[in-house]
Amino acid sequence: MPIETFIVTVYCLVCEALNTVVRRESAQARVPAKIVGC
Repeated sequence: MPIETFIVTVYCLVCEALNTVVRRESAQARVPAKIVGC
């Protein structure tokens, strides 16, 4: 596996985790729940 692919995979996992946390936290706040896109 090329290192670039590995980096992109890790980045997307982190970004999905962040989006999940933000979505959970903002469910009560009613704000847009997307910070970064993959």
